[in-house]
Amino acid sequence: MLPILIRIAAVVAAALVGFGFATGLHPAAQTTALLRPMFGVFCLLGLWFGTKSWEKGLAAIAVLATVLTVVPTIIGNQRQDASDTLRLYSKNLLFQNTKLEDVVTDIIAAQVDVVMLQEVSVHNDTVLAMLAADFPHQHLCRFSGWSGVAVLARAPLSAPRCSPFRAAAAAQTQVAGRAVWVVAAHIPWPWPYETEETFAGARDMIAQMADPVVIAGDFNALPWTGRVRDMAQAARGRLAGPNLPTLRYRGVPLMIDLAIAPGGGVIERRPLLGSDHRGIVATVNLDP
Repeated sequence: MLPILIRIAAVVAAALVGFGFATGLHPAAQTTALLRPMFGVFCLLGLWFGTKSWEKGLAAIAVLATVLTVVPTIIGNQRQDASDTLRLYSKNLLFQNTKLEDVVTDIIAAQVDVVMLQEVSVHNDTVLAMLAADFPHQHLCRFSGWSGVAVLARAPLSAPRCSPFRAAAAAQTQVAGRAVWVVAAHIPWPWPYETEETFAGARDMIAQMADPVVIAGDFNALPWTGRVRDMAQAARGRLAGPNLPTLRYRGVPLMIDLAIAPGGGVIERRPLLGSDHRGIVATVNLDP
């Protein structure tokens, strides 16, 4: 009886792996894709317990699709040989964070050019004033009392923009004499939440920007999912890496704080510092 149940589970898992790629059919595909590695494990069991050639073939295709889409995005494009680079710090502050001094100390110690902050709330927005001496050029999109998104820079910012809904704050800065779009992202969770319009507003805004575009922030999506892929395509960029867990949701480690740049880059994680998210520091490449 158990082998039969495993075979059925493997077939269902393979179907769900496939559905996770069908993001144009229904928003639920975005959420299904979050669980692709787990479904891939069930498909491995199908390779072992399957008794029919079509079962083994279906399981093999699903396992291969899982490996080819999950592993590269975790590794990221870790180029370190680009001539023009930007160093950034990104963090979801947590709207009620009370350890802002620790956050400020860590940001300054990281010696970055740009800071991207999410959940800049009416309770913690004093962090902007605390960073003003080092990052005097600031752009805050106040979407609500708890969901502000901000870009801070050492160099002047120009052409500031906010996405139509809570998702992104963007502005141009200068790096080695060239204009660079820097975008702080806080993408809402996918289906069953009604967030497709919110995501599309940020994606379309970014797609209209001239190269190069650098995005970092809380994507509320894992690096192999369609939302991250679509955002990278809109920015004509690649994921930096390695992408490691930055948030534990009900004990489950999630890698949802990401960075995208034309040539990828290298990421290091920072401590929680009063938030539920670990920050990231990324040195990203501005050339494809």
